[in-house]
Amino acid sequence: MLQWCGFSAGSIALAAPPGADLERLLASPIGSAKLNIDYETRFYPSTDVTRGGELELFDQRMRLTIPIEQSETEELTAYGVFGALDTAGEAILSESFDAFPDHLWDIRLGFAYRKQLEQGRRIGGNLELGSASDRPFASLAELLVQGNLFYLLPSSPKAGWLFLVNYSNNRDFAQFLPLPGAAWFWRPSEEVQLLAGAPLSAIRWRFAPRWTASARYFLPRTGGAEIKFDLTDSIVLFTEYVFENRRFARADREDSGDRLFLFEQRAGAGMRWTVNENAAVNLFGGYAFDRFVFEGRNFDDRGQSRIDFDDGPVFRLELGLHF
Repeated sequence: MLQWCGFSAGSIALAAPPGADLERLLASPIGSAKLNIDYETRFYPSTDVTRGGELELFDQRMRLTIPIEQSETEELTAYGVFGALDTAGEAILSESFDAFPDHLWDIRLGFAYRKQLEQGRRIGGNLELGSASDRPFASLAELLVQGNLFYLLPSSPKAGWLFLVNYSNNRDFAQFLPLPGAAWFWRPSEEVQLLAGAPLSAIRWRFAPRWTASARYFLPRTGGAEIKFDLTDSIVLFTEYVFENRRFARADREDSGDRLFLFEQRAGAGMRWTVNENAAVNLFGGYAFDRFVFEGRNFDDRGQSRIDFDDGPVFRLELGLHF
């Protein structure tokens, strides 16, 4: 049976770039859902910014996943995400002259469903509601709605096609529009798996007994790569490169269609320790660069109401509990 292995040893499954929810839907056998509590914190020490002095960022996110009902062929789970980005210092958006918010929140509740059909076929999806803003749920303009539908159609025991539809009113492009996609799924062995298509492509290659390389890309501006080394059965060393962006809606923005975009790239190395079958710890240290913030409708507005950050260090701690 076709089964996606997932990618990141450098992430306990909390980080949620576009495509991450699809990977969760494809990974793990149906009927194996557990109660998961995943926590991540990132710290960006104070760096110089344009139109201001210095800004320090402290980012925290927690994800709770609860199985509601499951069997060998069907699974329904509920999940919640709570994120808080706190800042210290001062920076001014260049055109509105508003201060960068002291606090940004990301609160989401959702459900995910998967069903195994005959001949290895699989269907499923997820739907979540929430708000990403300095004042969550202040109005309907701060409401976040997003979800995925997928259909996995095997063409052989080692290959198949993935058809999907993604919807989000908070993408960095084509928001409010359902985005169809298709990808060829190939897993010739336990060492190699490939997902080639749009909007999501990914590859994982175990090129030596203890070494694994992986990469992912979600159109148009999110992706990353990782190389990991299994030092022992419980300790993994990894190095990673990530480029990503996040979007928030300030409650007091002049244009209700504007959002606050946070872009960054980062690279570094870390260690993941599987304490036991129920707990894992992840430590990461690296360098964040090409960091900037702007407020506008889409990426074409990146020159307006903009703040640029100096490059600087970033540190990450992740904790995962699974029961």
